[in-house]
Amino acid sequence: MWEEVLGSCNGLVLAKDVDDKVFITNPTTREVMEVPFSPFALPEHESFVMYGFGYNSCTEDYQVITISFWDTDNEHNPDCTDMYVCSYSLRENSWRKMSDSPYDHAVGHLTSGILVNEKLHWLTSVMPGYSSTIAAFSLVNEEFSEIELPSSINNDNAVFNELVVVGGKLGVFGTRLGNDLWVMEEYGVGASWIKVSIHGVEIDPVKPICSIEGSDRDIVLGDEDGIVVYNIDDRRCRNVRIEGGPNGFSIGGTYVESLESAKCIIRA
Repeated sequence: MWEEVLGSCNGLVLAKDVDDKVFITNPTTREVMEVPFSPFALPEHESFVMYGFGYNSCTEDYQVITISFWDTDNEHNPDCTDMYVCSYSLRENSWRKMSDSPYDHAVGHLTSGILVNEKLHWLTSVMPGYSSTIAAFSLVNEEFSEIELPSSINNDNAVFNELVVVGGKLGVFGTRLGNDLWVMEEYGVGASWIKVSIHGVEIDPVKPICSIEGSDRDIVLGDEDGIVVYNIDDRRCRNVRIEGGPNGFSIGGTYVESLESAKCIIRA
């Protein structure tokens, strides 16, 4: 039984069970492969960890990225503030440690990285002033860069909002924004952020999940009880019923079916 979904890419899902074991699974084929325990992992009860999962087209490899950091309230390690970055290669079936993250990922939520343009994104803070920014980790060159936030977002508490992917584009959403959704139309260009105001939606809290295929005017919104489709132009939403679907939902992100096999990628 999966306790948490940590990421999804090309039909493969990174998930964690109730025993905190991590797996790569294909829900379509029902193939499941356990990710080996990282030799660089910090002690479980003295630290925190956040995940990212994506595909590197240059190496034709899937990677699991972890950012670990000490619990500074823990009496054993009160002064350790480094953010340890490690990478698991599915093709090599092994872990390696990389350069530490220069950002403070401890502020905000322990959310998984949002995958756009072969980069994993987190809302983070820049030390020492703790101003908010979007940290983007490239799976290709394995380096961090910054994505400029929309200029009208309060930079001090932007880290407490949420990153989403809508129609393959990076988005910022949250109740602190009045349920407004900001979408980056051209990746990496700060001036290309546009605001989508969401009005008249009764579900609360609401979260953008994806856009309707072939349309950038219909956005699927969801919460734990169900989903609705919101039209940007009409500012109206319509209920969606999923035949044979569950009564409740755990909204984590989008998934696209495929026959991709994690076990076939591992080198013999």
